Amino acid sequence: MFDGKGELQFAAVSTLPPTFASLSKFLTKLVVYSNCSSLMKTTTVSIYTLRLYKDFMKERIINKTTALSSAVTEVWVPRHVPSIMKLFTPVLLLLALSGCSSEVVHDFKDKCPEFFANPKGDVSPPTVFPGPNYKPICQVRENEPEYATLYDMDKKIPVYSAYKFKGWVPCTRKDKWYIEPQLENSNNDPNMELESSLSQIHNQAVNSDYDKSSYARGHLASIYIAQTNRCSDATFTLTNAAPRDISSDRVQWKRTERIVAEALDRKCKGNVGYVVTGAVPGSRVLRNHVSIPSHFWTAYCCLDSNLHVRASRGYIAFNENIPSVEMSVSMMDRILTDLYGHGNFTVFHGQCDQSTPVDLKWIKLQTECCQHKVLDASKKRCVEGILDLMYESQVFHHKVPLTRDGKCHVA
Repeated sequence: MFDGKGELQFAAVSTLPPTFASLSKFLTKLVVYSNCSSLMKTTTVSIYTLRLYKDFMKERIINKTTALSSAVTEVWVPRHVPSIMKLFTPVLLLLALSGCSSEVVHDFKDKCPEFFANPKGDVSPPTVFPGPNYKPICQVRENEPEYATLYDMDKKIPVYSAYKFKGWVPCTRKDKWYIEPQLENSNNDPNMELESSLSQIHNQAVNSDYDKSSYARGHLASIYIAQTNRCSDATFTLTNAAPRDISSDRVQWKRTERIVAEALDRKCKGNVGYVVTGAVPGSRVLRNHVSIPSHFWTAYCCLDSNLHVRASRGYIAFNENIPSVEMSVSMMDRILTDLYGHGNFTVFHGQCDQSTPVDLKWIKLQTECCQHKVLDASKKRCVEGILDLMYESQVFHHKVPLTRDGKCHVA
């Protein structure tokens, strides 16, 4: 706590008069049993209680509250009221050490911007779809944010997860999956917990949804980028997973993750790499409520110390055990816009593109073939046809097909 001259003052609770010591213990319990969203209320209760004691102390109390963040409040009082300083010391210490942080958040830029590329200093998270079912999450394990996720509570799969790349680390897959308590109740603890911690779960997938199916719990933020056991554990939350073809999960998608990691190791050494991985809801479901994605995608953006783009690339795969299709980030934005069908979608806010001449030819083809489509279903079929052509070109080294006589022969 700061005094009137900007100095910190601390004191032991034992030095307080009995009345104040009791009050201090009461306030301490308030903090210990409170959650992140109620910390501001706790401090407000503290100030109100102090006002009740004003006549007893026979001193004039001047207090001023200033929000330091969404969860921490500073109480300022003059130097001549040391008893007040002593009273609030344990409360503020608990506020500082509680590790509280909001997991389900309103804005990625405010709460966990460190997981998103910031070319030219502009923090650039992917598009956040409007609607109450889309929940931005700062994924927290043991009070440490590890990555960020946009979760769709209706489809019960993530739209995407974003993280900072720190290297490829061999990890052992675990059989323990967490859920996000705050998706069920905003007053719940922000740390991911086991399913057994909640009596009812309605807004997210659970482990039994995957039982006896041909789909794996497919990570978006990969286990192989974990730097610590805590971080590895953090990727094992069902809000970071979507039903992935089990063969692809073990072979082709794992290969895509390695391609991205090796590209960043090669092109981004000494710089900072950012990765976003997502899933596109399909028409099929698990257990009548968990959407099975039609496609998975991932993209990276490497920035140098001056926040200039050094490298970027995107990959999209059908939810089958076949290789992903490589493309520019700009092409990926166009395809994902049509696959999601929720308006314009960008992975890095249009800031990380490095299209080659071949990429520009694919963009031209996609524009000529698909942009005139009116219905979302028609656009989706069209871009899936483009993806088929890109896959064939990649596998068989075909040239980019051209439209003939102004007519497109895709979907």
